[in-house]
Amino acid sequence: MELASLHLTHAIALYHHYWLADRDHLERKPFADAMLNAIYKGKFREVSHLFKSNPDAISTTFENGKTALHVAIIAGQLRVAKELITITGTEANSRQLKIKDESGNTALSFAARSGMMEIAKCLIEKNKDLLTMPDGDDKLPVQLACRAGHEDMTRYLYCNTPRERLSGVKGFYLLEECITKKMFGIGVKVDKGSVLSDGVGSVAAQRGGTVVMTLDEDEFVQSGAVEATFQAIKNGIPDIAIEIAKVNTNILWNRTDPEDSRNMFACAIAHRQEEVAQFLYKFSARISTNIGFTEDQRGNNLLHLAAKLAPHSDLDHISGAARLQSELRWFNVSISCF
Repeated sequence: MELASLHLTHAIALYHHYWLADRDHLERKPFADAMLNAIYKGKFREVSHLFKSNPDAISTTFENGKTALHVAIIAGQLRVAKELITITGTEANSRQLKIKDESGNTALSFAARSGMMEIAKCLIEKNKDLLTMPDGDDKLPVQLACRAGHEDMTRYLYCNTPRERLSGVKGFYLLEECITKKMFGIGVKVDKGSVLSDGVGSVAAQRGGTVVMTLDEDEFVQSGAVEATFQAIKNGIPDIAIEIAKVNTNILWNRTDPEDSRNMFACAIAHRQEEVAQFLYKFSARISTNIGFTEDQRGNNLLHLAAKLAPHSDLDHISGAARLQSELRWFNVSISCF
């Protein structure tokens, strides 16, 4: 507790020393000092008084263009942040909620990263435009929440973000991030229509609604769809891998796993993903393609991968002699591919 207090005191001291934004207006320093001190100590009544007694307080910014609301969220001062949202969220001042710092972050960007659900809800209630305002790296709040590993926040922001803003590359980046962070509640569904004949993939990530992402071939590669597919296989989410593959069949053979240059079928064998392997085997039979002779960068074909013991994570749910039986079955499956 003493260590935490020391860190906070040090942070306040540094903030006061370095974070005054307008060096040409040092007469504002007493106000800035008082405001920052009140925010960091959680004195919401004092913060409210300072705002009401200073007409310019709403537009005051500190180092890197951060507003008082930004600072309150970063400091984790929930009550102060809510008070500031109430003050700046009136109809006359609601545009102030959309202020970005010099790195392109809005108040919702900071709330999304920190997982402050209550603050996020208050902000969105006051100004829904915040949902579609990206940061300096062109990442929407829902993407920031997902990257930070806040699953509940990600779900909430996903359900409220306009579907058209999650189309194309942004949608696939979100899907890949969800898989990487093991947020398996977001499923994938494909609306093929006529897109296959056009060489276009249309993938929908579903959570409380459906987002349709239409990608041309270049976007498909650049969006992280390849990585998302292999992550889905490795993490045991066959539906995602299969549906992405149905939309863009090039990924089955021409795209490789960035880690070891295996194709999708080899990855399914190595990680014992039966549904994916069965789908690919049946698909290859329809197009008369022999997939058994493909090798990874180490020269391993399907038989080699099947003969190797599966990763521990893929065997944990199988006990005793059943493991041996399961491994032998995979070896027999691989033989049938030659």
